[in-house]
This record gives sequence, structure tokens and C-alpha cells, in this order.
Amino acid sequence: TPGYGSVDGAPRLPISEATTILHIPTLPVSWGAAPGLLTGYGAKTLPGVREAIEGRRWAEAGDYIGRTAAVLDALSARLGKAAGVLTK
Repeated sequence: TPGYGSVDGAPRLPISEATTILHIPTLPVSWGAAPGLLTGYGAKTLPGVREAIEGRRWAEAGDYIGRTAAVLDALSARLGKAAGVLTK
């Protein structure tokens, strides 16, 4: 429905005339398989957080999230200092 909302009765462009539709192959992925694909084919990027959430251990997940945030904050500060040295 180019130029119109996709509602009942809206003018529609026949598929044969739609030259801008990309043919992107897709494959449905189950909920269970998705985390492995999204984190580098099974790599555990934040295993403590992920495993705590999967186990519904919310307090433990919060603890790991706090630890991860602290590490990222410290790394950000170090990178900021390094960037300051490079821009002088």
C-alpha cells in the first residue's frame, strides 16, 4: 500500500509491480535456540546474568547485573582517559 495505510479497502500494488520488495531469506527460530544465535552461536557473553534469568533467580540476576555494570563503568572510565591522552 504505497502512500497509504495498510487498512481494508486501501489501494494495493500488485506484487508483480512491486520492484522494491527485497527477497530476504528468513528462517523461523525457536525461543530456545535464539539466545545462542544472538550471542555468537552459543557463546555465553554474560553467563551469570543469562543463567540466573533462565532459572528465575531474580536476586542473583540483579547481583550479576550490578557486577557487570560496575565492570563496564570502570572500563568506560579507562577508555575515556585513554581517549583524552590520544586527543592531546
